[in-house]
Amino acid sequence: MERIHNPFPASLRCESKKSMRILESFIRPSSLGSPGLSLPPHVLEKAKGLVVFTVFRVGFLGSARFGSGVMVARLDDGSWSSPSAIEILGGGFGGLIGVEMTDFVFVLNDPHAVRTFSQCGSALLSANLSTAFGPVGRSVEVAGGASAKGAAATFAYSKTKGIYAGVSLEGAIMIERRGANRKLYKQKVKASQVLTGAVAPPPEVKPLMDILALDVFHPKLETPPLSHEMPPDGTVEAPESQVSELPTEISRPVYELDAGPAPTPPTPRAIQSEA
Repeated sequence: MERIHNPFPASLRCESKKSMRILESFIRPSSLGSPGLSLPPHVLEKAKGLVVFTVFRVGFLGSARFGSGVMVARLDDGSWSSPSAIEILGGGFGGLIGVEMTDFVFVLNDPHAVRTFSQCGSALLSANLSTAFGPVGRSVEVAGGASAKGAAATFAYSKTKGIYAGVSLEGAIMIERRGANRKLYKQKVKASQVLTGAVAPPPEVKPLMDILALDVFHPKLETPPLSHEMPPDGTVEAPESQVSELPTEISRPVYELDAGPAPTPPTPRAIQSEA
């Protein structure tokens, strides 16, 4: 049976565990509740930030949606920051009928996108075209974040549960949940502090940090190809470190062959004439 994730705001420990399950369903197609397609590895390897959340949406002529989740950012050393709790609120208009819950993974592609989304009150502007029928649907969302510092594009991946059909133009606001952050981290912290690595991950978020430590979330190290081309003059210079280790003189033993005693010349025989 498919897992239905809670869209209502919960403790950051619960939100982190939920986000771990959502990520697992996207990177492991055989896992419970997976949409059957994994997130492209090359997208995750280059990601500068991730926003993972569940949204509940209801629509009749108009629509309303709310949800909760977490945001993490990639640090300078390639690892991931502690999660920051977020809440989603929004609405829209259009020909909409139905109820659905959707798990989202927003992939932030550059540091500017992370800065934009980490600000309290950042807006998620979305042009949403979705149809969901049956236990697992498909939703495609083109999203961009807008704040006082500008706009940043993202990739959005989702899987939907419910019955919902229609076309809508929606706007939603991602709100930083400072109370949830303060309760888990035992101090008053801002999302910008959490997402820059100023706060160490506590044991409560270990399941999420463990899945973010998988290879699929980290860029592969590229090994430069070996060159097999010879220089035009056919000479190859060895590195100085190797040249200094070579001996300055090379001596070889000389072996002389023993010729033995000189051969004795044959004694000439007298030639007798016939009488």
